[in-house]
Amino acid sequence: FSFQRAKIVKPLIMLNRFGLESGGLIAYGPEYSTLGTIAAESAHMILRHGVAPESVPTQRAHHFELGINETVTAQFGIIIPPAMRDRADYIISEKP
Repeated sequence: FSFQRAKIVKPLIMLNRFGLESGGLIAYGPEYSTLGTIAAESAHMILRHGVAPESVPTQRAHHFELGINETVTAQFGIIIPPAMRDRADYIISEKP
């Protein structure tokens, strides 16, 4: 699915890189590899060590990724502050 082909006329803030690559303006969300590790650790405690599921401590992601789609920022005339660009984990820009 491509947001650009759907003719979205408002910039969208997405949850992950996939949404950003589909035409989102900015993506901010948890790093998915970290979520996978957390899920694997919980499953390991339950399946290998026999811990009751309700006893497994709740965990959350501690690292969130910030991505910017420069192509979309240019389309909407949005200027991303340099400090935000410096903090971005990834920047997507299509080369002409």
